[in-house]
Amino acid sequence: MECGVWSVECGVWRVEGGGWRVELGKRTLALSLRRRPQSVSLNISGDDKMSEPAVKFDNIIDDRKREIYYGKIVMMASGSLTHAYVMKKIFSNFDRHFDGTDCEAYMNNVDVILADDCTLVPDVLVVCKRVTIDPDKGVMGAPNLVVEVLSPSTMLRDKTEKKDIYEKNGVKEYWLVDTKGMYIEIYALNESGRFDLVNLCQYYTEKDIAGMTYKEKEKVIHAFTPHTFPDIAFSLSNIFKGAPR
Repeated sequence: MECGVWSVECGVWRVEGGGWRVELGKRTLALSLRRRPQSVSLNISGDDKMSEPAVKFDNIIDDRKREIYYGKIVMMASGSLTHAYVMKKIFSNFDRHFDGTDCEAYMNNVDVILADDCTLVPDVLVVCKRVTIDPDKGVMGAPNLVVEVLSPSTMLRDKTEKKDIYEKNGVKEYWLVDTKGMYIEIYALNESGRFDLVNLCQYYTEKDIAGMTYKEKEKVIHAFTPHTFPDIAFSLSNIFKGAPR
C-alpha cells in the first residue's frame, strides 16, 4: 500500500507525492514511509529540494499507536494514568473469566483490521473462536466486544467515527467508559445491525450515596454484566474507586 493513497490528520503532517512531509517554519522534513515499516529516513532542508537522508529512526512507526479511518491515518496520544488504571481493571476481569475458554481478552496495542482502509486499536477487546487472529497483524474482523476508555482528545471520535465503524462492521457490543463522569455506556448490535444503548452504569461514591434519599439509593447500580456475556459480573467500585484523581 503506497503512502500517496493516505491522507493524514495530525496537525502539520500531510502526504505529498510518495512520502510524508512536515513543514516547520522555513525547514521542511520529509519521511520516506510505507505502512508499518521497520525504519524511516528523515531528510531536512531549507527549500523544496530534499537533501540526502540525515537521520534514521529505527522502529519509530511501530512504537506509536495509529489508526486508519476509511483511509485517513490518525496518530494517537498516550492516555492518562486514570485511563490506564480503568482499562486494566476491565481487561483483568475479562482475562480471568476467559482463561481456558475459546475466548480471549486483549488490552491496547492490538490492531483490529476491519477492512482494507479501516484499522482500529481498541483499549480492550474480546475475541472468540469465530474471529480470525493473525499473530503478526492482529485481529482480522469484528471482535465480539470492544471497550473504549474516553480521553479528552479522543472522546468525540470514540462516540462518533469509531462507534460508526464498529457498528457497520458487526461488533456485537461496544462500551464507552467515561473516567471523569465515572459511568459506562453499553451498546449492543440489534437485528437491524444498529447499536442500541442497552445499559448505562453510573458509579456513585460513598459520599454521593450518603446524600441520597431512600428512593434514590434503591436505584443505585453497584454491579453489571455485559450484554453479550451475561455470566461475567463487573463491580463499578472495582473499576472506578481506586483510579488516580
